[in-house]
Formats: sequence, structure tokens, C-alpha cells
Amino acid sequence: MRNTCIHDPKTGRIVPKDLTGHQFDRLTVLSMHGKCPRGHYLWSCVCQCGARIVRRGDYLVRGKNQSCGCLAKEIGRKTRIQFQTTHGMSRTPTGKSWMAMMDRCFNSDGKDYKRYGLIGRTVCEFLRASPLNLLCLIGERPVAHSIDRINNKGSYTCGQCRECLLKKWPMNVRWATPIEQARNK
Repeated sequence: MRNTCIHDPKTGRIVPKDLTGHQFDRLTVLSMHGKCPRGHYLWSCVCQCGARIVRRGDYLVRGKNQSCGCLAKEIGRKTRIQFQTTHGMSRTPTGKSWMAMMDRCFNSDGKDYKRYGLIGRTVCEFLRASPLNLLCLIGERPVAHSIDRINNKGSYTCGQCRECLLKKWPMNVRWATPIEQARNK
């Protein structure tokens, strides 16, 4: 079902294909709602969570709308839970550095996201999994040091995990003093 409109042989007009009863991911179409100013047909839908919303038929058919918004919230919740998993390092210097690194690369509301995550800086799967992996890779954070990327144009990578091997990323993380950080700009 790619097209949302069909040609009516009786009237010679193009009419919307009836989407009533069809399910698109979490949305089930209840009825036609009308037409938007740009000419797209709108459909009343009910989400699996019970919310009722109106969506464009072409967006439903192409998979642009998968839910009322509850799916994105659910994925965000799972991601937060993954990052908040208890590991006993949240109050340690290494744990705080790991959390700051994750925040810069993945939290779109974070103050430094625009200089890291937004431009494609990321964290490899090994380092992303736990601050314990960061500890295993480069040790406990020394006093007056912070996490640094050896190559400033790259991401935070271990060079050993499956993702690093597939993307040919070298090890690109270390502890550095403020002077070393300033030289690395």
C-alpha cells in the first residue's frame, strides 16, 4: 500500500484510498479526519497506548509516523536506564569523566552537545557500555587530568571493540592535563 490516493473511474477524480482499519506500526486508523491546507488527507488514529491523534495519510503509509510519540519516549527511557545502570563509579573521578563524555556526545540538551554529538563525535560501543570499561582501558583518572581525544577530529574510541575494528578506528582516548588539552586544540 504505497499510494494514499486512487483514481475514481466514476467521477474521474483522485480520491483518498480508505485507510480505515489499517495498522501502521503502533497506530490504527479510525477514520478520515479531513484535508490539510496543502491538500494532504488527514486520518484519525489511535495509538496502542490509547492516545488519539491525527496524522497525514502519506506519512502513515511511508512509515514516518510510528506512534503518537510514546515510542520515542520509550526509547529515550531505555537509553537513560542503560546509562544509569549501577556500576559503583558514579561518584568517582573516572565515573564523572565518563558521564561528562557521554553527556557531550549523546545528550542533545547538554551545553557541549553542539561541539561534540551534533557534529558526529561519538563513543565506541566498548566505552559506551560502562565506566568500568574506561577504567580498564586507561586506568583511574589522575588528579588534575581530564578525558581527552588524542586526535581531536575523531571520537572517543578504544580501538579494540567490534565497532572500532569495523570502522577502523584507532584508540583515541587518554587522560590529559589542562596544558596537554590546550595543545591538542
